[in-house]
Amino acid sequence: LVRKSEQLDLVAGLQQQLHSANNLVQHLVTMHRALEARLHDAQRKQHQLLTGESTIMMNPGEQESLSPIEPSRTLEIENELAALKKELGQV
Repeated sequence: LVRKSEQLDLVAGLQQQLHSANNLVQHLVTMHRALEARLHDAQRKQHQLLTGESTIMMNPGEQESLSPIEPSRTLEIENELAALKKELGQV
């Protein structure tokens, strides 16, 4: 009877851990999608800056505030994105 009680407690604990793990997976998937969206947006903006194209989606004030990114800063950004992808298991 004691072992049965211990087994029930163990099962309940494992179910709680499974629920927590599933919530974590959902959170990480959502975070991954958000990071991908930000990456694509940044790549689009970088392309527009490099090619001199303007976009209708940006406000005039936003266009004026954007300046070309220094190569060292671009490298830093690329390294940070690579580290995030590696952390999320994409590399």
